[in-house]
Amino acid sequence: MTAVLSPLPAGANPAHAPALPVSFRNLRRTFGAGPAAHTVLRDVTFDVAAGEVLAILGPSGCGKSTLLRATAGLDFPSAGSVVIEDTPVHGIDPRCAFAFQEPRLLPWHTL
Repeated sequence: MTAVLSPLPAGANPAHAPALPVSFRNLRRTFGAGPAAHTVLRDVTFDVAAGEVLAILGPSGCGKSTLLRATAGLDFPSAGSVVIEDTPVHGIDPRCAFAFQEPRLLPWHTL
């Protein structure tokens, strides 16, 4: 899965867009409620500098995709925040591009 964090004005070449810093502050994501609740992200706090390359590693179900989805505004944290260049992410963020790890739009098509 890939997330690219850069603003793209209309007609701009993505290869020339500047990277932006991203901050995660006390990010928490819990699915479900009550005894069935499952927390996949708990108090995640770190910064990614503009242009920094970061690898997120972990076993299946540990929250890697959930973290990236929150960064792009495709998922909402239960608590905490994601901030891109001093602006909190609220909903789908046009500064992000996202490639899913499995087919989403046309799962019946192949390449």
